[in-house]
Amino acid sequence: MALKSFRVTKKELDTYYTPKTTNYDLMVNSINSNEYGQIIEQYVGYEIINRYYHIWDNNLITMVVYDRISDTFVVEAEAGPTFFGVSSAQGLSFLNGTSSISGFRKLKYCNGCSDGNGLGKPVIDNFKKRFTQIRELIYSYGLLDGFLFYDESLPRYQDAFPAIKVDDGVNITYQFKSIDGTDLSVNDVATITGKPVSEIETSVDTSEIIKPQEGANTVIVSCCDKSYHIIPGQTAIGAILYIDSTPESSCWYAESLTDESPTIYPNQQKGPRSCEECIKIYGCPSACEQIEFVFSTDPTAICSDPRYTLYDVNWVDSKIFFRDECGGGSPPPDNGYYYDGKNIYYWDGITFSEYGTCSTPTSSEVVPCCGGEPIIIDGVYSVGTVLYTKDTDPAMCFEVKNNSAESPTSSFSFTIWKDGDCGSCTKNYPGGCK
Repeated sequence: MALKSFRVTKKELDTYYTPKTTNYDLMVNSINSNEYGQIIEQYVGYEIINRYYHIWDNNLITMVVYDRISDTFVVEAEAGPTFFGVSSAQGLSFLNGTSSISGFRKLKYCNGCSDGNGLGKPVIDNFKKRFTQIRELIYSYGLLDGFLFYDESLPRYQDAFPAIKVDDGVNITYQFKSIDGTDLSVNDVATITGKPVSEIETSVDTSEIIKPQEGANTVIVSCCDKSYHIIPGQTAIGAILYIDSTPESSCWYAESLTDESPTIYPNQQKGPRSCEECIKIYGCPSACEQIEFVFSTDPTAICSDPRYTLYDVNWVDSKIFFRDECGGGSPPPDNGYYYDGKNIYYWDGITFSEYGTCSTPTSSEVVPCCGGEPIIIDGVYSVGTVLYTKDTDPAMCFEVKNNSAESPTSSFSFTIWKDGDCGSCTKNYPGGCK
């Protein structure tokens, strides 16, 4: 019997197979608990606008109807008025198969029941397992595709092996799983099937796309930063292209066909065997941009500081690095504020984010020493300064946290506390303290 393999792209997995797998998982669980489950489709013309799931709920110990969009469960008697726009009795009759509702249809999944019109439990259970395992492989290794390898001489439902090719740019390793999730090497699969390793690898290497593609043009995805373009004409799905005119990358993966118009018209060449080998040969552009910044721990002083230093910034991942250290490898720059001559950014050691601009501050943000919401007061005070106001009874102490150009939210009059920190201030002016 022949060996067969099919290529499954990550895009197909995300847009088609994973949603089906999720649907079938709900049905299998309901069948296991209460012998059946139903998928109810709401449609207009040829378009499905929503799906509802008639399934067993182990917490309520009864069948319920679930709307995934609103993440809402209702008991069967409430499904008609809540989801279907009909009475409770009409909804129950529809769920029981004794009447219909305009704009709705249902598929009943069960294990050999006489009124089932969906696929049988063994079929959907096997589908769920196959595509769950291939998804785990693709996502675990960060790949753009995977494979389903079949040996048709094996018993049905035991003949499929989800697979990937792990390429380090030099060597290829074929990694498989059983549909139950057991990790297998190509030698393990050869032992199970009784087929030579070379035939198994050739089957995977020459696999066809699992879902037929339509479209006059090709969607390509960068092997480096996963950006997309559309190029004219049809390219074999899974092919690697070398394009030297695109700034995102020279290495591109042909992901799918489309009828959308091309976004670029490059002169492409057939690339190496994989993204990994292509990147090993041609490399990837730096993910960072080199920019001069002034650094300070005080955002109010940074705008007048003339001491600029070059840093690497990855805007996509919101990271900053020392010059020529894009991606890491050494300790990160100090936490604090960075000014590029126009904008101020803040780096907290994890995220590099926009903080503000160098507009002249006219106010200060203060927080109560004894806790509470911050307020904006008139006047610019140094960060960390302790102030007190006698406009409250008893008087209250505050600490300056920031300066800004925002309008004041309080009209209190403040005096600088010159004898220490919040603790010493609140001993004299305990307003707001418990």
